[in-house]
Amino acid sequence: MHLVSRPACQSVDVDEDQALVALEGVAADGKAWAVTYRPEWLGRRHYMALIVNGGMREEGAGWNIPGTTQIGFGGGFEPGEGNRYIYGLVSDPIVVLRAECKDSGDQSEIATLPLAVAKTEQGDPLRVFTLVREPKDDVTALVGLDGEGRVVQRIPL
Repeated sequence: MHLVSRPACQSVDVDEDQALVALEGVAADGKAWAVTYRPEWLGRRHYMALIVNGGMREEGAGWNIPGTTQIGFGGGFEPGEGNRYIYGLVSDPIVVLRAECKDSGDQSEIATLPLAVAKTEQGDPLRVFTLVREPKDDVTALVGLDGEGRVVQRIPL
């Protein structure tokens, strides 16, 4: 079973010392998770942290969207334990993110959600996502799709 993220907060004023809970949910195994966002923190743009059951699982920052990529992502995963979390930001045209797998019947898709405080250097809006999958390392690619289902970017893993 794959969890669909829900937005925790769509629009707030965020200062440099305050993290916004961008998405949160509860995985199928009952673990509560949240993804926090700061537009800039400690000199790094687009700082995000994955929190699972109150503890930080992973953090990442600096995604150059759209200069280098259309999909900026990180992942919290402990082989054979817990869930695999894939989280991040995407450019505005990407409305669906797909995780392709070795077994084509096990791919996941999730809608990306607007995050009002997340913008490119040019001021264009960014979107946020979190995929929660079973505890196995079988994702072979992340694929960003536009509203018509066309591929915007495919990142082989």
